[in-house]
Amino acid sequence: MERSDLNSSVSLVMDYKIQLNLFAPVIRELKRQNITINLYCPKSLNAFITKNIETQNNLKLLNLDQLKNKYKFLSFLHKFLREIFTKSNFSFQYSMRPVELRQSNEFDNIKYVLIRNLAKISPKVKNHSINKFLSTCLELVSPKKIFKDKIVITSSLNSVPYLLSAKDNEIITFMESWDHAVKVPNGYVSDIVFGWNKDLCEDWAKYQNDKNTKVFYPAKLQPATSYNQTDNIKKTKIVYSVATTKRFSNKDYFDIEHKIISHLARLTSKLGLKLILKLRPNGSTEDFIDIRRKFDHISITSLAESNVNIAPNYFLSKEYNFKRFNEISDASLIINAFTTFGLDAALAGFNVLQLDLRNLKGFEESSLIFNRFHIKKYLLGLSHTCKPNKNFDEIAVDLLDLSSSKQYSKLLLKWIDFPKDTNETVRMAVSSIFQRKN
Repeated sequence: MERSDLNSSVSLVMDYKIQLNLFAPVIRELKRQNITINLYCPKSLNAFITKNIETQNNLKLLNLDQLKNKYKFLSFLHKFLREIFTKSNFSFQYSMRPVELRQSNEFDNIKYVLIRNLAKISPKVKNHSINKFLSTCLELVSPKKIFKDKIVITSSLNSVPYLLSAKDNEIITFMESWDHAVKVPNGYVSDIVFGWNKDLCEDWAKYQNDKNTKVFYPAKLQPATSYNQTDNIKKTKIVYSVATTKRFSNKDYFDIEHKIISHLARLTSKLGLKLILKLRPNGSTEDFIDIRRKFDHISITSLAESNVNIAPNYFLSKEYNFKRFNEISDASLIINAFTTFGLDAALAGFNVLQLDLRNLKGFEESSLIFNRFHIKKYLLGLSHTCKPNKNFDEIAVDLLDLSSSKQYSKLLLKWIDFPKDTNETVRMAVSSIFQRKN
């Protein structure tokens, strides 16, 4: 297959539904500039993509599964090298992987047992060099051409880092989620990285060592900016934004959060407040059957999709976005512990009460989640967080007095730094990809 002309087409890798929330505005701008998109995706996503974006003009769907099957050796080699040569202190999240793996299906797999044992005695690559090391190793055994086009656009933490080190490719990475800068070594080298804001671009440069970072915006949060608060609704309810689910979360993390929710259920019942549990878009209503039987003042919100088989394989549709904000329209504040929904809530005009329970007796284990880099630095690093000292019920003050949550929301908005004109931001991003070659 002959490579397309550099300025007329690009390859774009989309391996999960959630990435369409990120790439939809990019795709629209590429099409507006008359650039053909060769979109590589699993065959199972073809109908979903065709339903949600215009595929008739300037967009061709290509089979990502075929590439995965063709380059299985590269996949194994990449996983092997990253596991063996990455230092455990790459980041706090990465250092916690052994804890998380113990509860995964892979933990007892003989292949991974051997790799983990080998990793204990192998030399390590310096953190700032690990992606370059992995990319160089993969380049030695990769063909010069894997994708149709020289320019390949992909999402952070994609499923095919082993396909992104071919010598003739230029890789453009868009940050899908705010923790991707520090979660694991990305596993390849990007020519340009578009991050959510200035701080997260700096984090990416520090941890992933890709120096050409540019500020984009958190596309998945954009629906929140379109929500209009209604002043004539009496706001009497409290919302807790749920981060975990039995379906996909580490059991220890799930248990920690359910302990928080149980105490919150008891406290709101005592105060005579209605409690709404805002579920993860890919969560499960079954996670809360027991607590809803025990407390009759608790309700739950809708899911984006109820039959998600892989954690990121869900989509924040226009209908779901409308529903999820309207279901909490009568909330006086949103309680957040570990989720990005605190950011959505601030953008939508809600008051946000950010918990910090690390020093509260009986909740010390919550540090396993609260100390994750992005939560500790950006959520807990702001003032006006809620830090009970002696017992959980101290947060009652902030449930009834909204002054702290109002101030915290303003600080979140300032940190997010959402652009006034996202269309212009997208235009500038797409243009910058090609200006490098003009």
